[in-house]
Amino acid sequence: MKKLIKLLAFPFTFFEQKPDEVGEIQYKIIHSKRFFLFTFGFLYFFGANAQQSWVRYNLAGYDPVRQKIAIVMSEVDLAGTNWAIKDKTDTDVASGTLSASLSGKGDYMPKDFNYTIDFSSIETEGAYILKVGSLSPITLHIKCQPYASLLSQVLRTIRVRRSGSPDALDHAISHLGDSSCTIKKRTLMDPAQLEKSNSGADSWKNASPLEKADMRGGYYDAGDYIKFTLTNAHLTYFMLRSYETAPELYDGVKLYSKTSLDDLLDNAQWGLDYLSKCMPDSNTFIIQTGGNKDHEQGQRLPENDLLNGKRECYAAFSKPQMGLASAALALGAKIFASKGLIKESELYKAKAIALYRAAKTSTEPAAWWQTTATGGESYYPDRTSEDNMELAAIELYNLTSETAYLTEAESFGAIVAAAHWSSWGVYHMPAHLRVYEGNKKMLSYVNQDLSGFQTIANRNNNIWKIPHESVWASLYSQISVASNAIQYQNVTKDKTYATIGADVMDYVMGRNPWGLGFVATKDFSSTITSSYAPIYRLQPNKFPYGEIAEGPATASNYAGNIQYFSPPHQPNLWHSQFNTSVFTFFEQPGDYISMETTIGGLADGLYFLTLASKNFCAPPLGIADDSYQKKSEVSISAISNSGQAVLKINNLEAESMFDLTIYDFNGRSVATFENQKNAVLSLDNTIQNGIYFVSFRDRKQKINTKILIRK
Repeated sequence: MKKLIKLLAFPFTFFEQKPDEVGEIQYKIIHSKRFFLFTFGFLYFFGANAQQSWVRYNLAGYDPVRQKIAIVMSEVDLAGTNWAIKDKTDTDVASGTLSASLSGKGDYMPKDFNYTIDFSSIETEGAYILKVGSLSPITLHIKCQPYASLLSQVLRTIRVRRSGSPDALDHAISHLGDSSCTIKKRTLMDPAQLEKSNSGADSWKNASPLEKADMRGGYYDAGDYIKFTLTNAHLTYFMLRSYETAPELYDGVKLYSKTSLDDLLDNAQWGLDYLSKCMPDSNTFIIQTGGNKDHEQGQRLPENDLLNGKRECYAAFSKPQMGLASAALALGAKIFASKGLIKESELYKAKAIALYRAAKTSTEPAAWWQTTATGGESYYPDRTSEDNMELAAIELYNLTSETAYLTEAESFGAIVAAAHWSSWGVYHMPAHLRVYEGNKKMLSYVNQDLSGFQTIANRNNNIWKIPHESVWASLYSQISVASNAIQYQNVTKDKTYATIGADVMDYVMGRNPWGLGFVATKDFSSTITSSYAPIYRLQPNKFPYGEIAEGPATASNYAGNIQYFSPPHQPNLWHSQFNTSVFTFFEQPGDYISMETTIGGLADGLYFLTLASKNFCAPPLGIADDSYQKKSEVSISAISNSGQAVLKINNLEAESMFDLTIYDFNGRSVATFENQKNAVLSLDNTIQNGIYFVSFRDRKQKINTKILIRK
């Protein structure tokens, strides 16, 4: 699907039609010496055989117990067309007929006729073939934990964005000169003149007397090498939330870390240590390292830095950044204490409390940086602070158990109420859901937000069921809505918004107009394979594993920016036939609208994938089935018996019959036991040492756990 048909040389004869896995038709040009045969084939193809219908579905695969929907888009009416799904024995396991088109062409749908195929009844793992009328067949995958392998890939690309680290990937150690940054402070103005108070040349002046700060470390934000405290805090916080949500997915996973910590906590510590340095003294808080000069250097690897040792940092007691940094540090202190890292925990705790107290008493207007005194490009202008402060207060309460923090979190929460939006800088729902565990009143605000997003998902033309308006980086907003919908059900057990998570996951993984997975991976076909980041544009031999595209934006977003694309925008790429004025997407090298990855988006994506992967082989994405709740104390452990791995099911009920499957970290089944009664199972010697997932099911319960096999 992603390859353009390029007519590079003559002569040719005809096109050979082949079905591929995504239901598209690709054409192989067969060599010949006769030009007239090529001309005949060319005219025949475009006159009669041009593709008119497309099947869109989740390319990564569907968890066994969840809704499973594929969407058919067409330029012709397919009502009444039969469809069938066959298993590996060529037996029909689901079938039906396409009903009348659910919508026509519109804001969400690029084609005139649109249909859904629901195959939720299929819950057995395996590869299935879907055939719709005379369309090319496609392969559907149903498997446990289809997204788990992406977690390490996202953590990998987060590590790529490390600044000042010898352990960064895909580039050399960089920006060591940030250890001595010149501090610039604002000339404070009336808060009513907020925009001007944050402008570049007129408001930010070197501190007098001259001050320096050690701002080495942290994470680069996006395609440039600026470090924003807000997005570093966002990234660090949601990495920690991911670990807290499912430590079993991260403990023991050490592919890249060179410290005593596993990959996720090693990445989190790099962020926490940077945030700890953002308040070098009681009168200074750094909100940003680097500025517009980083934009003006052009494409380069981060180690090829003309500003090394000359970079500035900007200081202001700005509540949004301070509040979010405090929240990340407080959560870090709690998690690191649980890991026995007391020295680190105490440092993060002290910094979290100091930041929170300083933010509470600050009278400065919120700060960010713009390129000119009259406006220009704004960098992360978070204008609200109460949601960030609510999050900080509740994390400090969870850390210290001091009720004063809970009271303050409730007060901040009452001020911010509902946001009616979801993106970076909007922490209403995550904070309210955190406070909900101590104060049930917060739930009404979350309901207002999720109800509004559900209304968007249920619009008549919105067959994809995406729950957020189209904006720049709208995919990140949709992901954040989905994560909050899942977390809402996790803490309340209320299934009102249960389908939002599954629908967004399907959209991210290919059930979208372009049939593309928006996460760069080689685990399945037809994903994005490029990145806007110079690290990959200058090193095309390196694959951007784990990058998450910002996704579709509006045509108007493109209209105001394509003049700045380098190389120039290509409006006739294959993507264009699937674009609408509201949802426009292109994968092209200079496209910072759709293809620039930010650390905030990576944080959102990691948290979302974690929530989706937590309960493998059980209803994921918040789609809970009460019959799967744990009802006894069955546990599973692996032991070694004379060099052979043995699995032991502890506290198994007498005469209880069970099924058990072992999966590797990529979600592949390596051993299956059915209708078992024996509490001790011998494993095949072909299973190597390592970490595995186990899914256990008997008549009363379903348990998912992780085991370490060490023979």
